[in-house]
Amino acid sequence: MAPRHFERTLKALGLSKAAAGRYLGISERTVHRYVDGEAEVPVSTVFWLRFLLEAGVKPKVPKRPRAVVVDNLSPTST
Repeated sequence: MAPRHFERTLKALGLSKAAAGRYLGISERTVHRYVDGEAEVPVSTVFWLRFLLEAGVKPKVPKRPRAVVVDNLSPTST
């Protein structure tokens, strides 16, 4: 899939680059590499995105994971 076509496909599905990364299980940087033509979009990803478009399905994107806050980093003594 050509980089411009990949980017248009994401837009047609209503996905930002960050959301596409979360949905596809890849980093946002990898999505940028696909869009910039620095990396080839895997065939499985192309098939999946085309299926979603043809079926008229909008992907459900997982929310960003929340940061875990650790209250105490010092070791406990017994």
